[in-house]
Amino acid sequence: IGTEIVTQFYFDDTGSTTRATYSPDHVALGKKMREEWLPAGLDMKGFAHAHPRHARSLSHGDLVYIDRLLKSNDDMRMFVAPILLPEERLVRPFVVMRDDPWSPREAVFVVI
Repeated sequence: IGTEIVTQFYFDDTGSTTRATYSPDHVALGKKMREEWLPAGLDMKGFAHAHPRHARSLSHGDLVYIDRLLKSNDDMRMFVAPILLPEERLVRPFVVMRDDPWSPREAVFVVI
């Protein structure tokens, strides 16, 4: 909480997916946030999600969803949104800033 560093990853195995969409299990994530993450000093920074081959940027739908989340979470200055391209074995890290939600910025991904 209070930093822009991502230190944990949680796989949302109860979210809904199709070949083209991902909808998080907001009920389970909300419960985890209240009962585990916030008491441990952790907060949510964003979502990693997969895209099909060659879809290397955030989609309009991604940006609409992220903009909605930023507007409903006043404490989030930015939203971390890495795109996973499994067929290319590639991760493209992006961040979306609260003050410019329609201009995603490519980020640096460092594993320590």
